Amino acid sequence: MTPRLAIRAILIAVVLSACSSNDQSTGPGVTTTTVDVAWDGQSRSATAARVSPSFFETVEPMIGRKFITSDATESSSGVVMLGHAFWTTQLGEAFDVIGRTITVDDQPLTVVGIHAPQYEPSVEVWLLAPAGTGSGPAEASPDD
Repeated sequence: MTPRLAIRAILIAVVLSACSSNDQSTGPGVTTTTVDVAWDGQSRSATAARVSPSFFETVEPMIGRKFITSDATESSSGVVMLGHAFWTTQLGEAFDVIGRTITVDDQPLTVVGIHAPQYEPSVEVWLLAPAGTGSGPAEASPDD
């Protein structure tokens, strides 16, 4: 991890920890919210971040893939990336989670990636921001 990326991750973590209500803007490209997540007959609330596909341009997931531009099209089925802590504590580090469907706020989404443990540990679920909302501008990236 580059020093610039490490500083960005630390700053995001500090801002996210200061947010206590839903739909908080935490800076360029990131909005957090609380969502309901369901999988394999289990469910719980989780902290989610909404970002543009380009937010992860310079960050590689530990497992699977990152969001890509075509994930944000209306014709695309929904996708989600999971934070390492959520994957570890809730899914038992199951490597077969990639490609599985989980439900986030009653929306079925396909898991495409798991983030490394050092990348933004307070975010449990990564979602694509709706197009045109201002969340996740195309130029936002983790090392801006």
